Amino acid sequence: MGKWTCKCGQAMNDHKCPDDNYYRAYSDFTWDAIPCDENGNVNFLEDIPDPTFDVYKCPRCGRLMIFGEDNRFISYRREE
Repeated sequence: MGKWTCKCGQAMNDHKCPDDNYYRAYSDFTWDAIPCDENGNVNFLEDIPDPTFDVYKCPRCGRLMIFGEDNRFISYRREE
């Protein structure tokens, strides 16, 4: 992804880690398919798949930018 600009003009990027504006979204199917051991524990380093969508929240206007597999995003703004 690299760098992009929110519709409000805020410069965004994916270079900061950890990033308070970055969220991972999983479909129920993907999340439910994560294997766990007999105690219900998950190996987070090996068993968590890539997210279905990468989501960034603009710190200025609050828009959500949802990235799919093609690294294009759709932005959503909260209705008033």
